[in-house]
Amino acid sequence: MTDQRSDDMLLADTVSDPEAFGEFFDRHYDDILRFFAARVRSPESAADLCAETLAAALQGARGFDPARGGARQWLFGIARHKLSHYWRELRVSREARDRLGITDIPVDDETVRAMARVEIQADRTRVVEALDGLPRDQAQAVRLRVVEELDYAVIAESLCCNEGAARVKVHRGLRRLELVLGSADTHG
Repeated sequence: MTDQRSDDMLLADTVSDPEAFGEFFDRHYDDILRFFAARVRSPESAADLCAETLAAALQGARGFDPARGGARQWLFGIARHKLSHYWRELRVSREARDRLGITDIPVDDETVRAMARVEIQADRTRVVEALDGLPRDQAQAVRLRVVEELDYAVIAESLCCNEGAARVKVHRGLRRLELVLGSADTHG
C-alpha cells in the first residue's frame, strides 16, 4: 500500500516515524541515482553520492523547512552540494598528482577483474561477519530486503510483524552495519 503523505509531510514525520523516511527514500532513490549517473563517469561513484545524499537528507530531516521550498527541491539541493564537493575533491586530487608527477599506471582488463574478485570476496566476508553480529530479527530483515530484494509487506509477513516494524528492523540493521563496517574501515 502506497503512503499518501506528501514528501513534505514525510520529512516532517521522519522525526517521530522512521518508516516515513523509508517511504521518502523509496520515492526518490531512483531519481537521485539517475541524477548522479548522468554527471559522473563511475557507477560506483554515482551510487556512493546517492547514498551520501540520502543519508544527509535523513540527518537533516529535522531541519527541513517547507516554507523555503518543497522536499524534492531540498533533496536535489543536497545532491547538487554533494556533486559540487565530489568535483572539487576530484580536481584537488588531480592537481596534487600532477604536482607530484604521479601518472596513472595502465592496467589490463584481466588485472582489473582479478582485483575486483579479491575485493568483492573480502567485502562479502566482512558483511557476512557483520550481519552475524546483528540481533537475529534485524539480520533477517536486512537479508530479506537487501539480498532477496523483497517488499516490506513480504518482510513483515515473514517476520510476523507489521510493515512499519519491518521497515524499522531493516533501518536499524542497516544503521548497525554501517557503524560496524565504517569502524572496521577506520580501524582496519
